[in-house]
Amino acid sequence: MSGIPLILPSPIPRDHLRATPLRQLEMASLSLREAARRAGISRSTLHRAVQRGQISVTRTEAKAILVDPAELARVFPPRPAPEPSQGQAQGQVKDHPKGHDGVALARAEARLEALTQVVEDLRRDRDRWAGIAEQSQRLLMAPKPVAPWWWPFRSP
Repeated sequence: MSGIPLILPSPIPRDHLRATPLRQLEMASLSLREAARRAGISRSTLHRAVQRGQISVTRTEAKAILVDPAELARVFPPRPAPEPSQGQAQGQVKDHPKGHDGVALARAEARLEALTQVVEDLRRDRDRWAGIAEQSQRLLMAPKPVAPWWWPFRSP
């Protein structure tokens, strides 16, 4: 063995050791919570779809559920962005606080506006019925007219 130089391979970078196939799978997949957020559905809805076998998932050694983004898009296709409302079309864009999901916040605001309209309608109905009840009460409580003494059908 004399004369032949000994060539040792260069050390493997630590980053490469961490990128095992399972680790790569985890990086390409979404957690159940993140997948539900991206699909615009609740976590329980996504979990039911997994239990029914509608969507295939991968479980880690720690029993965490990982969802492939392509599989998520197959079962829950992305929804088109809503068309701007009348106020937003005229340049009145609402500012949303940072850290909130804009779509969920817009849905909540639309629902709040609809419920506010329902409350106003119910208040108008309540006031109308209260007026009818007051009028009926006044009619019931009004004294009966007394027939004159000469009227033949006078009640005693």
